[in-house]
Amino acid sequence: MDIFRFNSKVKNFEEIFFDSHCHIQFDDLDESIDSIVLKAQQAGLNKLVVVGIDNESTLKSLDIQEQFPGYCYSTLGNHPYNADKDCKFILDLLDKYPENFCAIGETGLDYFKNNLKKEIQIESFYNHCEIAKRFDLPVIIHLREYKDCIEDCLSVLKQTGVEKAIFHCFTSDLQDAKKLWEKGYKTSFALLTFYPKNKHILEAFQNCPLDNLLIETDTPYLPPQNMRGKQNKPYFLKDFLMFRHNSN
Repeated sequence: MDIFRFNSKVKNFEEIFFDSHCHIQFDDLDESIDSIVLKAQQAGLNKLVVVGIDNESTLKSLDIQEQFPGYCYSTLGNHPYNADKDCKFILDLLDKYPENFCAIGETGLDYFKNNLKKEIQIESFYNHCEIAKRFDLPVIIHLREYKDCIEDCLSVLKQTGVEKAIFHCFTSDLQDAKKLWEKGYKTSFALLTFYPKNKHILEAFQNCPLDNLLIETDTPYLPPQNMRGKQNKPYFLKDFLMFRHNSN
């Protein structure tokens, strides 16, 4: 299930015009899942990747995948905020549904607002990466703040031999992005790319090779600049198409 295109060349932006990271399974959304998916399809999105952050949200993402087969795809993992929780459910679900998940994660490191010690986060991230390598699945990585976490992150990726890595909601600059692209990793850009203060992220997005590029919303978080304070939705990714059109 190579939906992130690690094993094939990307010919045009339209092929990667999908939400590579959303949480439409969360209970507090102000719009129904049916409505969100319909509007995403109407906006031309190819698919939605519904990302798990713990056991419960993973099971809900799997339910959505079953409800919208071939359009919604499920991932499984513990968010860094949940790094102290057991990863056993990941292996149990992969054993039970070996073909049903497109990636491991959301996992990673958060040294900004996470109360859990670095050692606990690193151990959890390491375990996720080992599972990703074992099942030949991409790993979806949360880093915050990027420059505080990146060296620990790259060290774990090297130790575990992970080659398929997606840096979710990339927030660093072009120089750092190039280091990831050289390793074959993918950087996923959220709508905060277009916030006025984030010119360094925009520069990275503008220079990102198609084979290293993904886009996302992180629904319900990180809405477009003109909708700050409201919930984000996958169909808002049309802003990326508008930006590319206006830039050409």
